[in-house]
Amino acid sequence: MKVATKFALAFLACGVLSVVVYSYVAANREVSRMERTASEDLAAVGRTLTPALMSVWMHEGEEHAIELVEV
Repeated sequence: MKVATKFALAFLACGVLSVVVYSYVAANREVSRMERTASEDLAAVGRTLTPALMSVWMHEGEEHAIELVEV
């Protein structure tokens, strides 16, 4: 094989390897971001619903409040 062909194949292999590594890192970063966002969203829902559920619990009882949460 000529030197130019070997150089071209090595260059191509390095390029493919770079794309694979970058894709892996980007995918892991995105998964972490999605998990963090989901956790933050669930916490926000909990903070938002707490006063309403406490009101239902105080006025209509524990059973009705639990029914609302289970739905």
